[in-house]
Amino acid sequence: ATLSAQVAVVSGKAGGEELDGKSTRYVTTVPGQEIYLTFQAVTGQNLGLGFSDIAVSTSTYFNVSVFKPNGTLQIGTSCSASREGCDFNLSDLAAGTYSVIVKPASAEQTMSFTTTLSTDVAVTLAKDAMSEIMLDRRGQNARLSFPGIAGESVTLKVIGQATTPLKKAGAYRVLKPDGTSWKSVSVTTDGTLSMPSLPSTGTYYVFVDPSDGATLSSQVVAEFTP
Repeated sequence: ATLSAQVAVVSGKAGGEELDGKSTRYVTTVPGQEIYLTFQAVTGQNLGLGFSDIAVSTSTYFNVSVFKPNGTLQIGTSCSASREGCDFNLSDLAAGTYSVIVKPASAEQTMSFTTTLSTDVAVTLAKDAMSEIMLDRRGQNARLSFPGIAGESVTLKVIGQATTPLKKAGAYRVLKPDGTSWKSVSVTTDGTLSMPSLPSTGTYYVFVDPSDGATLSSQVVAEFTP
């Protein structure tokens, strides 16, 4: 066959992520170009990696993969421009250098986005008292803790939740003292999660995860009944 084509050798662009520091903007100008990022973690660290202000020249998304220090895949998925962002929940990490590869959806695609790397916010819920939740960094999560006694009943109330972008859902997922998931609720403004008869005694956590890496503010009350 006859054939005509354009061929380019494209090198990737590299960067490093600053934990709890300034967000970083990345822009590719060569079609098909990839972005390579790294960040450091210590043992047991809980982090959130957010992508925002996404723009792509073709298609509607690009692909992101996060690799552990030993080179195996930690997590990977696509980031959609139409959803205005995405996030990666990185829990109980091993110590070392993590790598992030951002790949365009096609060889013709250029892309731009902003990344934000944040430590999970820790909040202790006092019994029958209001607690303020403020996640003002894209991709940031919260871990709300409360002490529970087996057989005790707890009602979690979420009040006045607001997000940027607007009207994103916030997932509130309860983890039992052994770390396994128990109950969850998805909230856009107000919501209630009933936890009758706690299964064991110990420290419970409520993992707060805004959808698509949105920022989030809300008020949370934990009501206890013996």
